[in-house]
Amino acid sequence: MRFHAVEARFSIDKAPSGGNMRGIDFVTNKQGQKTAVLIDLKRHGQLWEDFYDTVVAKNRSTEPRESLDTVKARLRRLGKLRG
Repeated sequence: MRFHAVEARFSIDKAPSGGNMRGIDFVTNKQGQKTAVLIDLKRHGQLWEDFYDTVVAKNRSTEPRESLDTVKARLRRLGKLRG
């Protein structure tokens, strides 16, 4: 595998504004604007899971919905649910 040198166009802010948050670092562009975040998953894994779940739920909020009764009826027809 070959790697190519790339000019750095960002920096990592180890002292984010708003206090010292260990395990959370912000990536900033040349203008100092925050463009991304690096999260230590060993320290903040649950926080990441909560954030990810929230984003997934928001993205799915416009999908069509089915009632529980409709899902149960379909599963019964397919033989995957008894009763």
